[in-house]
Amino acid sequence: PLFRSGGPTGVEFGAELHDFIKQDISKMFAMEMKDVRVSLVEASQILPSFDRKLQRFAEKRIQQREKMELLKAAVTEVRRDEIVLSDGKIVPCGLTVWAAGIAPRPFTLSLDVPKTRQNQILVDSHLRVKGDASGSMFALGDCAAVDGNFMPPTAQVGHYSGRSVLFTCR
Repeated sequence: PLFRSGGPTGVEFGAELHDFIKQDISKMFAMEMKDVRVSLVEASQILPSFDRKLQRFAEKRIQQREKMELLKAAVTEVRRDEIVLSDGKIVPCGLTVWAAGIAPRPFTLSLDVPKTRQNQILVDSHLRVKGDASGSMFALGDCAAVDGNFMPPTAQVGHYSGRSVLFTCR
């Protein structure tokens, strides 16, 4: 399996699939396992929305896993049974998972409000948009970043953010 994503989804899913293959599938298909490896492809840094210490930890854990690799290159082409990387390397694969990140929506980009370098809207601890004097503009989920308190763009954070806004508005 090959994962094109160095974000939380690709790293977590890749590691979980690696463990599933190693701990379960390998017992049923031992002969076929010699050719199986999990490759994670990311052109820049894995887990870019997390702090550097966690990025290094995740990279080290990937490198420690037998038959799991981190390929630092961009994907230039996806073919039926292989991918082509920006460094010219051709990687054979039977399964390709494309879980490459999120990008801000045009609406979010168009708003004239303070944003992070990833173009997330800066909010306070109650998810109110920074710079909005009325205190009635909220942003939550992937488009928002709590100023001074990083939260990863995951479903769990989005769920609790929604509950927080609900209680703030009551």
